[in-house]
Amino acid sequence: MIPKEYTRKNPFAHVVILIGILYLTIACTDEKPEDDSLGEAYKSLQGEWQWIKTESPRTRSEFTPESEGYQESIVFKTNDTVEYYRDEELSHKYPYKLKYRIDNSMDANSDSTLVLVINNGTESYFSTENDSLIINQSYVDGPVTYYERKK
Repeated sequence: MIPKEYTRKNPFAHVVILIGILYLTIACTDEKPEDDSLGEAYKSLQGEWQWIKTESPRTRSEFTPESEGYQESIVFKTNDTVEYYRDEELSHKYPYKLKYRIDNSMDANSDSTLVLVINNGTESYFSTENDSLIINQSYVDGPVTYYERKK
């Protein structure tokens, strides 16, 4: 409540407070950009992907199907489920989602990045270009895994 003495001295006090509340409400919303990029990103992930290699930037190691002695693939389903296969046998099945990660939560004008979250775990940067999928967790000392779309 604003004291009456203050509003007599400052007749615009209510307006200033209302504008402040509106600004905080708008600045704190966690809405996604108003475009089709989220839907397009889901579509670009859907399908089967064959594992090519995994790199560990922290240890500078590289793992491939040849070095590990097995084949792996992942299948992103339309119902927000991802299935992992090892030598064509289902090994894991998890929910996944795409979400926007705000690069700097303290800056209202900060950019946001679309990330992949599997089984409510670590947010992974990802890209799908030219039938290649890269899932990157190197920002948390995790692996970078490369896949190729299975035809």
